Amino acid sequence: MAILVPIATFGWIPLVLAVFCFFKPRTAVLFSLFGAWLFLPMAGYGLVGLPDIGKLTVGSYAALLGVMIFDANRFRQLRISKWDLPMLVVMLSPFVSAIMGGFSVYDGLSSIANVAGGCGVAYLLGRMYFNDVEGRHELSMAFLVAGLIYVPFCLYEMRLSPQLHQQVYGYSQHNFDQTYRMGGWRPMVFMQHGLAVGLFMAAAAVMGVWVWMSKQRRTLLGLPIIVWVVPLLATAVLCKSALALALLLVAVVVLLLVRMTHWTLPVLLMALLPPAYMVGRITNVIDGQTVLARLTPVAGEQIGSLSVRIQSEQVLIPLALQHPVWGVSRWSRLVEDSRGVRRDEADYGFQVVPDALWLLTLANRGLIGLTALVLVFLVPVFALLRKHRLTGNIGARCLDPATGLAVVLVMHMADNLLNAMVSPVFWLMAGGLTGILVHRTQPLAVRQRAAFVPAPSHAWS
Repeated sequence: MAILVPIATFGWIPLVLAVFCFFKPRTAVLFSLFGAWLFLPMAGYGLVGLPDIGKLTVGSYAALLGVMIFDANRFRQLRISKWDLPMLVVMLSPFVSAIMGGFSVYDGLSSIANVAGGCGVAYLLGRMYFNDVEGRHELSMAFLVAGLIYVPFCLYEMRLSPQLHQQVYGYSQHNFDQTYRMGGWRPMVFMQHGLAVGLFMAAAAVMGVWVWMSKQRRTLLGLPIIVWVVPLLATAVLCKSALALALLLVAVVVLLLVRMTHWTLPVLLMALLPPAYMVGRITNVIDGQTVLARLTPVAGEQIGSLSVRIQSEQVLIPLALQHPVWGVSRWSRLVEDSRGVRRDEADYGFQVVPDALWLLTLANRGLIGLTALVLVFLVPVFALLRKHRLTGNIGARCLDPATGLAVVLVMHMADNLLNAMVSPVFWLMAGGLTGILVHRTQPLAVRQRAAFVPAPSHAWS
């Protein structure tokens, strides 16, 4: 079955180009990125002189190639602005870190290529296709439909254990020991880890809740939206990811407040919590032991995993801050001594686990890279606030799909505090929402009416 790995990976490109032939480009882009993330194998291929091709990149590259062939005029409409500066820094900071760390120009350019494939191209596609009301509506519905497609696969693995990747592609993508949680199996399906599936399903459920709350669409395949949202919520809970469940609960409460008060201020407050945690941990204002003491009563059996992460932060943050501006380009320099021996159990009494994306970014790209990464996820929230002019009661304008998408993006940023489950679909979302700040919008009265126009009949029906 391993032969299916290269067939699926490289065969994805002509399949996406065929979709571009029969569907509008925006739909083809959604198919390429979501489809690749849902079903392609966890694998990658290094090509001499070319960027690596794998699950994280092939969906973006295939979509970009399709746009270049079938919708090249779209590039002429793209307007780069100051709001794209954080993404530009995210793209270039690996190169500067490599040069500052004593690596070659080739290493630096390779780092840029990897970042471009993993998130840069997806961000660009979001800026091009999902910066208006119709585009944001289709993106939110794509997330909802993608979650529904994954429900039966998740249920299958909850019942029979995570075996689909092994059965289809011939190998398991992660350590099987980490798939049993809370008295049952935690599905991985075709993603890198059960934590990635848990976050994805929680985000899809939140997006479904917002579609239902805001009445963006009342039916799907002839059934009320709420009929589809219920199994999404149930599946997200059964995925048994503690952090994803907590984020799901917080996100639903935030959206409920937005729906009841017509204010998007709760979204801003939710968005500011992750960077506040990062600043607190870097400055040691937030003590790791205090965090553990507060979370122990509610973490249950997850406290062991959480304890390792917090203790790893205690060890690795001071090491990372030895090169605070641009980082050291490679994490191995921090967790290995001069002889190349790992400093974990022998030195600290536990295995150091650099799992959190924010901590990896701090070490590899320094405070500049970390700040840029945070701003990529915060700028869309600023875009939302600017769009709605949050100076008081903003009425029904808060029911734009952007509100739900912004909350889902904040969920991803919060998940990065403990995990590093990078996915191009969230970068696609970040690019689309950032486009709100650049896209020349219609007059206010037209925008208000457009927010309630039902989706076109051919879109996700």
